[in-house]
Amino acid sequence: MIFGRLRLIGAVLVIGMTGCQWSSDGSVTDRKPTKTDGRAAMNAWNSEEGNANDLDTSIISSDAFAALVVKPQRLLSQSWAQDEKIKAGLLAVVDRLGFSPMDCKTMLVAISPPQAPEDIPMVGRMDFETPIDLSSIAQEFGDALSLIEEEGVSYFVTSDQKMAYRSAGEGVIYFGELKRLRQLEQKSSAAGALARRLRGIELSGDATLLVDFAPIRPLLAQAASMTQQPFAGPSPEEEGVPLEKLLAQLDSLSMSLDTAAEEVVVAEMDLGDSELAAQIAASSKKQISQFKIIGPLALSAALSGVPDDVSSAVSTLLYGVLGGLKITSSDNQVVAKLRLPNNIADQFQVLLAYAGQLQLQEERSESFAVLGNALAEVLEQGYVPPSIEDHPEWFDADGQSKLSWRVHLLPLLGEAELHAKFKLDEDWDSEHNLELLEEIPEIFQSVEGSSQSSFLGFGGEGMSMASGMLHKPDDLKDDADLTIMLMDVGDRLAVPWTQPIDLLSLDVEKLAEIADDTSGKIQVITVSGKKRTLQKRLSLEQLQAMLSIAGGEEVLDSVFESETPIPSFPSGAAASPF
Repeated sequence: MIFGRLRLIGAVLVIGMTGCQWSSDGSVTDRKPTKTDGRAAMNAWNSEEGNANDLDTSIISSDAFAALVVKPQRLLSQSWAQDEKIKAGLLAVVDRLGFSPMDCKTMLVAISPPQAPEDIPMVGRMDFETPIDLSSIAQEFGDALSLIEEEGVSYFVTSDQKMAYRSAGEGVIYFGELKRLRQLEQKSSAAGALARRLRGIELSGDATLLVDFAPIRPLLAQAASMTQQPFAGPSPEEEGVPLEKLLAQLDSLSMSLDTAAEEVVVAEMDLGDSELAAQIAASSKKQISQFKIIGPLALSAALSGVPDDVSSAVSTLLYGVLGGLKITSSDNQVVAKLRLPNNIADQFQVLLAYAGQLQLQEERSESFAVLGNALAEVLEQGYVPPSIEDHPEWFDADGQSKLSWRVHLLPLLGEAELHAKFKLDEDWDSEHNLELLEEIPEIFQSVEGSSQSSFLGFGGEGMSMASGMLHKPDDLKDDADLTIMLMDVGDRLAVPWTQPIDLLSLDVEKLAEIADDTSGKIQVITVSGKKRTLQKRLSLEQLQAMLSIAGGEEVLDSVFESETPIPSFPSGAAASPF
């Protein structure tokens, strides 16, 4: 199951920022991050003092506006990460990276201004403690990554040709847009303000984010022009700061994460104007105070549908963070410092476990969608299911297939070799066929590592999989977009993937039971191959109409939830190993 590997690295950073400092003695095992703003960093680099760190910034192009430096090895070796429950949660989040984050000393990511809304030009470098074999890692992802050779350089590229990875020595891997990686081969040193700023910062914490606003000022100005709403002033009597003025003054932002320090996060935004900095700081403090008053209602609405323990953990963490957040102004800068309370470990563990559940749900949803697309393609090609007239030995005395429709579809899904191993005239649980249970293809898996599938069809009379076989295209009389073929029924109703058992009916009570087991998200595949989500409350008449392929029943599109696009990394990152 391929999912957004790049997002996991970001998740590790977010985890560290959310749940870092809770030791009972409040000890500090490392020095605090150096408070160096972007302007001072440039002065330091332009002076004769040289670099403030030994970071290789050669991947940063002259148009880059943001750089993120993460030290996974240091981050995950801190005392807070050694808690057994937290360690288990972290491993659940990163166990499919293809390498151990503890082996990664430094990750540097540089981001350039996008040319289109869906485009995030980026390139990154990872330095490892020990040699790492990129070829072996790439093999785990099968067709998701392909190897291309260009002038003696090997790239592992995603199927959409957007993201690529290449080895640069035993302990170094470059990743990012293929175009950006190609550019690396043609330049020997970094250029531009961001690289100079980064060289001037002493990297003493777990992570550092640096933003130079100059390259993206036109984009910010364009966004600001779409609203007349000013940035609020510190009191109702004072006028707010026009966004155009604020954006025109922005110079740089530096943010440091140090999970071993008392002040876990230190952020400094340079506005180039001391009066403006003081006004922004005062307004921010006012807004935080207001949120403490009206926040509970807004938070309750935002967390609607989230489990109670998760909602409680979010509330406790949020108000703990707000209580430990101190915002001031110093010369031209707005300075924010965050000190976390010592009692947030339990809440953090709850959120980490929930994040793991959401990740599994995402993988499950992706697998379900892949299966739906495959079945739709099979039907479009004029698939004719085996019949009892042609192969009576494949059916039992009741006319039901001895093996699941999944087995009979194997040749059409690229699994002809596995299909040939089955004895189709024997029951699914015969001695021979049972031996093949563990060879479940990934497309039928709802949970990785399991030989069971929760992706069941509807095998009742007049439904899409009567007699345990996929329906014939000519049998469908209803709208294919409104007729259900498969459902993710949850783990409690999952069955061995070769067992010829599907849902014979679906009533309101069974739907509620399935919703409870799938965290309220009832996902189905229509006969057209679309993955859709059912409304939680449907009448028996609506359910029966959606299950029938005979025609004549009225089904409204409103029985499905509206699909809301979820912002994410570009599609090239979604199938990447990092």
